Amino acid sequence: MANNTDIEKPFKDLMEAANPKDMRGAMNTALRKQGKKVRQKAVENVHSSGLGRGTRQDVARGLRTRVYPNKYAPGVMVTTVPYHGKGYHVNRFGKEKPVLMWAATGTKQRNHALKNNRSKWGAKFHRTGRMRKYNIIEKTESQTAIMVEAELFADFQKALERRLKRKKLI
Repeated sequence: MANNTDIEKPFKDLMEAANPKDMRGAMNTALRKQGKKVRQKAVENVHSSGLGRGTRQDVARGLRTRVYPNKYAPGVMVTTVPYHGKGYHVNRFGKEKPVLMWAATGTKQRNHALKNNRSKWGAKFHRTGRMRKYNIIEKTESQTAIMVEAELFADFQKALERRLKRKKLI
């Protein structure tokens, strides 16, 4: 049996052999692979920013990669928002704090009221300070957007071929 592949459309054979579930699974595999590369670049950006230099644990552990579920459109994101216990930094008092999330968006300065108003200078509050914005996610997105767009289709094609070979459809 001869394999007649159209030179103009070499990917057409795979698309005809695959069903939508196989194509979605291959797309998720490709997105997972690209999300891992984007996360690695985000970790490099966290380390190069100087955030968490004075701590024993790695602050970049709070970066999470998430491939969207099948009920949504295909996509992947790298986020600093904590979820199910991952993404918190344990401070020296044993408290969990979302430091990476604060660093990504920055925090505003607040005034904290004092319990007793018997200060020497009559102060009724003290300032808690603020955290500057580190732009970790924005910087990572600008560095990796072109790379992801260029490599995503090739990864999708490889994942789909592998999936169809496993099912013996090609």
